[in-house]
Amino acid sequence: MQVAVSLSTGTNIVQLKGGIERGFGLVVDKLEQIQVTTIGAAEGAALNAIQPRADNARYDSISQKTSSFCLPNTRVALLEEILKWANDPTAKPLFWLSGMAGTGKTTIARTVARKLDEKGLLGASFFFSRDEEHRRSTDRLFPTIAYQLARSKALYRKQIISAADPDACTAMIEKQLQRLVVEPLKTVKKDATSSPIILILDALDECANEDQITEMIFHLSTALQDLQPHVDLKVMVTGRPETHIQGQFNRPGMEIVSSISKLHDIERSIVREDINLYLSYHLEGIRHDMHMADIVWPHQNDVETLTDMADGLFIFAS
Repeated sequence: MQVAVSLSTGTNIVQLKGGIERGFGLVVDKLEQIQVTTIGAAEGAALNAIQPRADNARYDSISQKTSSFCLPNTRVALLEEILKWANDPTAKPLFWLSGMAGTGKTTIARTVARKLDEKGLLGASFFFSRDEEHRRSTDRLFPTIAYQLARSKALYRKQIISAADPDACTAMIEKQLQRLVVEPLKTVKKDATSSPIILILDALDECANEDQITEMIFHLSTALQDLQPHVDLKVMVTGRPETHIQGQFNRPGMEIVSSISKLHDIERSIVREDINLYLSYHLEGIRHDMHMADIVWPHQNDVETLTDMADGLFIFAS
């Protein structure tokens, strides 16, 4: 009986200790969020000096106001998988969401970014686009990431500001990554109370220079391994399975640091149901806007026909 009591007591102590550590971590996160909103004038000026940047590359930039988020009750299993990865301290630090054109990668990335941002876990985001000069190359990638990190994570703000001199911000991409991200994040060693920091890089295939993306993935994978003892930094990237991207993730040793989720491997029935919900939602919005409340429209058969025509591509439905 005494042994049983002692084991039960020991279990309770372990559980209590775990609860205290998690609670302390939440308090630290909340204090960081408060600090983010109280950046002084001197720090603000120093942050703005981190140049060149692409401020319109952030997931919630006004330049992306026409972009969408996942509707409620769509992409449920996939979003759960990604958020579980983000919160798992034992997960591989690099996650590639691969998918053909039109499968909804950017919408998923924006939705994940917003959810992580709401939880205080988003460190930074960069959404590539061939249509905008500063978002079609990696030239401004890491100065932009460093700027957002310094704003969102007060713990590293001074270190990033100190590192972000003009030479570092305009150096080759390997040096930018080391000086602006790796070295500042190494200054604080992670412990049981540390929360993960997630970076989201969307649409790697939208970078006009394939060699730049190849080089970026190579150095990023190395940096993530280097940072693991210091900080739980994870990076989610999205992109089409193009040869130059696929080649980097197929390199020997990449399986240690990276995992891949393929949108085109998701069961078609699940994708079809999500597209059906998407179409129904937006067609109902049209009916409302056109003041057609007394008219039965659209007919379910028409929605089913449109869903079939989409053939698994969200870009058709949108």
